[in-house]
Amino acid sequence: MNERHRSELLAAIETDLIGPHDGLDEQLVPSAGPRSPLPDDVYLTGLLLPQEPDRVESNADIDDDAGAVADRGHESTDDPGASIPTALAARPRVLGLSFSLGPDTTTFCVRFEAGRYEPFWTEGDKRVFIQGDRDPDLVSWVRKQVVVTGRLAVAERGYPGEDLYEISLEDATGTKIDGLRCRARLLRQPTALQVTVTVENSLTQVPGPFGRNCATWFQTQLHVTTSGSFISRPDMRADDDEDGRSNALLYRNVHEWAVGHTCSASWDSDEAPRRVSTDWLPRQLVKSMSADGHERFKDALRRAQHSNDAGTLGGAETPEELVALLSYLPDEYENWLNDRAAEVPNLSAEELRQTAARHIHNAREALGRIRRGLEALADPIAFEAFRLAQRAMHLQTVWKQQQSKKPVSGLSWRPFQLGFQLASLAGLVFPFDKETGQLSQDRAAMDLLWFPTGGGKTEAYLGLCAFLLFLRRLRDQDRSDRGDGVSIIMRYTLRLLTTQQFERAAATILACEVLRRSQPWSKEDDPQFSVGLWVGNSTTPSSTWMARTDQKEKAKMLKACPCCGKQLKWDEGGTGSDPYLVRCGRLKAKKTSSCELNHKAFGPLPVYTIDELVYRRRPSLLLGTVDKFAQIVRTQSIKTGPQQENCWRPHGGSYPVSYTHLRAHETGRN
Repeated sequence: MNERHRSELLAAIETDLIGPHDGLDEQLVPSAGPRSPLPDDVYLTGLLLPQEPDRVESNADIDDDAGAVADRGHESTDDPGASIPTALAARPRVLGLSFSLGPDTTTFCVRFEAGRYEPFWTEGDKRVFIQGDRDPDLVSWVRKQVVVTGRLAVAERGYPGEDLYEISLEDATGTKIDGLRCRARLLRQPTALQVTVTVENSLTQVPGPFGRNCATWFQTQLHVTTSGSFISRPDMRADDDEDGRSNALLYRNVHEWAVGHTCSASWDSDEAPRRVSTDWLPRQLVKSMSADGHERFKDALRRAQHSNDAGTLGGAETPEELVALLSYLPDEYENWLNDRAAEVPNLSAEELRQTAARHIHNAREALGRIRRGLEALADPIAFEAFRLAQRAMHLQTVWKQQQSKKPVSGLSWRPFQLGFQLASLAGLVFPFDKETGQLSQDRAAMDLLWFPTGGGKTEAYLGLCAFLLFLRRLRDQDRSDRGDGVSIIMRYTLRLLTTQQFERAAATILACEVLRRSQPWSKEDDPQFSVGLWVGNSTTPSSTWMARTDQKEKAKMLKACPCCGKQLKWDEGGTGSDPYLVRCGRLKAKKTSSCELNHKAFGPLPVYTIDELVYRRRPSLLLGTVDKFAQIVRTQSIKTGPQQENCWRPHGGSYPVSYTHLRAHETGRN
């Protein structure tokens, strides 16, 4: 969205929610019904409501509500908006601004703008304004614009014991307007004058159907200008914890010139504002983030010996060749870190320099993990697993591009995607410390992969999933289970696991399975790579019986073939260990060139969306939701399963088809 379209959209939203729709002198007239809508039915925010007759508050209460922010807002542990009661925020009759003025300030001026709506009805050509609780059949409303100003001299003011001041608001003729009360609370400090200005609707609602609307101020806005200068307010939460100190560093050049109460605040310039204002529709332009990373990475990739292409990485013939292709990533990251470290001494405050040093230290630890990940690729099994994982990610991307009729180019990794995978490799390849036998530092680390939507987080961790699947399968060839069982659990919050996420995971797993079958080390009876969906009865069936009766469609969570895009065929007539099968369209006698999954030799797709089959087949990648895991301790059928089956796994004997069985195969695994 360009700037013009964004401005037009914001203006339309503001007009719709705050008003006025039809200029400063607009009229709200009856349309289809017997009377026009009430103004507070039309405009939802920007209002200052009157006091209700049975809830008239004392002056002491009003003083506390309107001015306590200025008293407490300078304590570093207080939230600047904490002293405005929740009831006032929900049905406000007071709005306010807190700001700081420079020591050169002698006066500041306030300007308050609002609209009042008066009900009237028409007798012939005459407009009759309604008084009291009269309720005619036809009623309209006319808006009147009100603009009042006031000023306060602040020299020698703001000392303890003399800090709350009334400000007289007058219109252009010098007439004081009834129904408004403006006050300022001052607190003088050595380098600044802290100020909170509030405007209160002092009218009391009168009885009758129009009493509240007649006494309400609409489209309210407060502006403050000064004879001196505004001073940026310090972040009062910067010292709360590490996150607060980190934010203080990252946003050190972002100024907060005012804070709104029961509303937001805005200013006319980010650098040296001359005016601060209230704002009922807060807005902030957030620049988009580039997933391509720093220019250093682009420059490095222009060199022939480097690559971020998954197909090229999967085609490396030796560990040395693979490391050479990827070495640019830690090298350029280190160069970038050195540039940032050189900026630390120039920061303005010691607190910022300490926080920056901590950031650099943490980043260098991440750099060390990336380098150890590259070193781990010297292991022959890790090298082969990484190559196969890259080829799988390349293959599933080619499938997707062919379906969309786009030029087939494969997958090119972004810097943060490769960095995440490499930083995680050492912990997967060498999970235990050789000297202590305890979990290694790399394995004990937990990463938060953060990036805006569409940046490529899913591909990054699916690439790592593919690596782990191949690593276990290659390492466990001599084990009785040959690397089978659940290797990865992806746990999502409640129902945020979408069908698209499952489709993308299924495409990766099926690409891995296609490659596994073509490897010389793969045996005909080796277990398949598989994917399972475990989200509960409201989304998927818990048993094959339910899938064959009233929940047929719920089992069909994967609609199209990941390879060719054709509709999948779900077969309910299977028997034995596969009572519910899914295939790519019509089975062909031989493999066709159009779809690597559509041939008799491949067989049913290893995709399981029914709880019973998830417990029985123990899919390599299991996608579930938190609420499903929470049921383990309280739902007997999940703990023990519906039936007993003989299991050939190392634990031996009869074992219930359940989540417990699923987890049993993880015992002793890395």
